[in-house]
Amino acid sequence: MRPGNPEFGKNPPGLLREVDGDHDLRREFATKNGAYVEFYRALVASIQDGKPFPVTPQDAVDTMTIIELAKQSQDEGRRLDFVSR
Repeated sequence: MRPGNPEFGKNPPGLLREVDGDHDLRREFATKNGAYVEFYRALVASIQDGKPFPVTPQDAVDTMTIIELAKQSQDEGRRLDFVSR
């Protein structure tokens, strides 16, 4: 899909699932649409004009850590704590 398409960046609802013993809650929730064009405009401004980039290296590390913890949590069937470093 290309940026000019009206559906570009639109995301379907997400699914939240909480399992605690016999309690299994599932519900949909609205997700924010992607702002991909703005992200790349900010990247260009950062490279060309030296403007601050909206995502810090720590943000990127934290995001990857959360994704890895989510997979590990699912694989092991237990809750895991997240601590930003």
